[in-house]
Order: sequence, then structure tokens, then C-alpha cells
Amino acid sequence: MLEFNELSPYELSIIIQGYDDREQQKYQQEWERVRWLACMSIMPHAKQGKRIKPTDLVKFPWEVEDAKAPSKEKIKAMLDRINKRDKTNHKITISE
Repeated sequence: MLEFNELSPYELSIIIQGYDDREQQKYQQEWERVRWLACMSIMPHAKQGKRIKPTDLVKFPWEVEDAKAPSKEKIKAMLDRINKRDKTNHKITISE
């Protein structure tokens, strides 16, 4: 085991980040387990032939895609519009 005094600030930040990631993963797994159990409990009461998925009950924040981040296609379309309006020959491009 490393002594605390022997760690550099960078090494300490990596250890703290690893611990935080592990705790976050445990938290998410517990909630997903609860959702799965709720889904299995509801399944016998669903309509005949209707299959319920756990994500039908609830979607967690870590499963929802970030709606604020534009797609690459949307970014490309915006740049095309900007480049068409640009009076100079300075075209903006993105690297793939």
C-alpha cells in the first residue's frame, strides 16, 4: 500500500477519480437492479402478449443521451450555412 505522503497530486487525483467511478458504478447497478425487479414484478399483470422492458418503466439520467450536444450532421449543416454566407474565402471545416 502506498503511503499518502509519497503520492504526487496527480497520482492522488487518479486514485480519487477511480474511487468515485467505482462508487458511481455501484450506485447505477443498484438502481438498475431495482428497476429490473420492478419490471419482473409487473410482468404477470401486463396484457397478454405484451412484453415490458425495464427501460419502459424508467430511464435513468445516465442512459438518456445528451440532447444539448448536436450531432455531426447538424454541425456540418450549420457550417455549410455559415460558409455560404461568408463573404471572405475563409471556409470553416471540421476534421473527421
